[in-house]
Amino acid sequence: MSTQKRFISQKEALEILKGGDVGILSTVSPDGQPYGVPVHYCFSAEENCIFFHCATSGQKIDNILFSPRVSFLVVGQCEVVPEKITTRYASAMVFGKAEIAKDPREKAEKLRALCVRFAPDTPWAMDESLLKTCGDSLIVKINIDRVTGKRNRP
Repeated sequence: MSTQKRFISQKEALEILKGGDVGILSTVSPDGQPYGVPVHYCFSAEENCIFFHCATSGQKIDNILFSPRVSFLVVGQCEVVPEKITTRYASAMVFGKAEIAKDPREKAEKLRALCVRFAPDTPWAMDESLLKTCGDSLIVKINIDRVTGKRNRP
């Protein structure tokens, strides 16, 4: 069966990105080993980017420093339909280049946006002391080159 009929518009794919909470970041190591890891993220339509925070070292950062070309997958819906031996799903795939935010103001702004998104009712989420700890983490921004999406509605 051809999957061409399952492709969705870029607008629909962007809606899936806006609605998602967790995406799978895929990178490649210097020895060519693929590496996929789930991350919480924010999508910025204004900047045409996705961003997330992470530790200052580790395989994810090593891979990004080796090759900033990444992909990012968000599954917005997934429901197995046993009686039809199929799955209803909606997904968006981003292709782009990752960069580590260097500007302290941008880093604080992105960290604040993540806090507002994932802990909006938590008093410490907007506390200035939290923003001072951003030296203990990195903000990675994926500048989007291309977005594709697919959906199955059996």
